[in-house]
Amino acid sequence: SPFPPRKQLEKLSSWHKLENGKNVLDDAEGKEEGEEYMGWSQETSTENKAYHEAILKNKVDTMDKVWNEAVSKFGKRKCLGTRKIHGEEDEKQDNGKIFKKLNLGEYQWLSYEDAHKISTNFGSGLVQLGAQPKMPITIYAETQEEWIMAAFGAFSQNMILTTLYTNLGDEAVAHGINETEVSMVVTSHSLLPKFKTLLEM
Repeated sequence: SPFPPRKQLEKLSSWHKLENGKNVLDDAEGKEEGEEYMGWSQETSTENKAYHEAILKNKVDTMDKVWNEAVSKFGKRKCLGTRKIHGEEDEKQDNGKIFKKLNLGEYQWLSYEDAHKISTNFGSGLVQLGAQPKMPITIYAETQEEWIMAAFGAFSQNMILTTLYTNLGDEAVAHGINETEVSMVVTSHSLLPKFKTLLEM
């Protein structure tokens, strides 16, 4: 879910439950009749208490500062959890469709401190490869643990970050790279063959 858990939301002065939450998606395409859901809205006014506390008082006004603030607060607590894929199997649905079900292992956790160390080292590595502050780079990779740490690594060096979805076609990816004028792309091992094809276009 892209929203903070409900109990946390209730504690944050900048979030409130929509009075007519059940009507928010009434006209949404694909909505099932009688579907249950809940709407939340964030107060973004500069008069907001949370804004004054976090951004003005503590000067947490960049993504890198947000990350550093979280690390200083939560230190050794769980930050990023991943599960290894041990295999997959077909699972037949009531409607006859076949879905792929992944067999996953137990969660392996990184603490905030460990994730911060990795992301900071990655950012330093980008600099060693020639990246500079304010320089645009792009991440072309699957959404995973390494993705977010690469992003925080770039933020730690004050770089401009752009992203490309891995399900885009070759021409769309090439267009995104050309449009943003990046000279450095962060990608994954599994996407290297596709990326090699892009370089040869």
